[in-house]
Amino acid sequence: PGRGGREFPEPGAIYRSNDGETWENILTVPLRYPGEFAVDPTDPDVIYLAAHTAPAFEEGGLYVTTDGGATWERFLTNEDFVGKGGPSWATPLFLTMDPDDPGTLYMGTDGHGLWTSRDRGRTWEQLEGVPFGNIHRVDFDPDDHDKVYITTFGGGVWVGPRP
Repeated sequence: PGRGGREFPEPGAIYRSNDGETWENILTVPLRYPGEFAVDPTDPDVIYLAAHTAPAFEEGGLYVTTDGGATWERFLTNEDFVGKGGPSWATPLFLTMDPDDPGTLYMGTDGHGLWTSRDRGRTWEQLEGVPFGNIHRVDFDPDDHDKVYITTFGGGVWVGPRP
């Protein structure tokens, strides 16, 4: 049993199909809470995956594959979230890739606010000035790329300049 008495017997999965009839799990890392993923539009073998730490499992963070899921590299771990507000474990759940710059990623968390990477996920910074800890999604205004909408859990929608 994990924290709160919950059990997590089976890891999550990401399924891919090339024909719509047969499906393959490409998540070769045992994650209990895989969250949202983003596929690089310039290279479909590059996939970023946000993962929340499950109770009793130290597996949360950000994972990246550059070979379509055969191998995954962990870019963020629980330690990267310590002292950043919120819980002392990794809470990323949502990812958005900048449609005009695939090297820029936004990561919404459950308690640690909004984070961004401008180097394809290798380094991250927690953004200041967004007044919510629970960020879900960043979406770009189709008529003005410098304007974003940020959805939150319980805090409504924030509209403002692109961070």
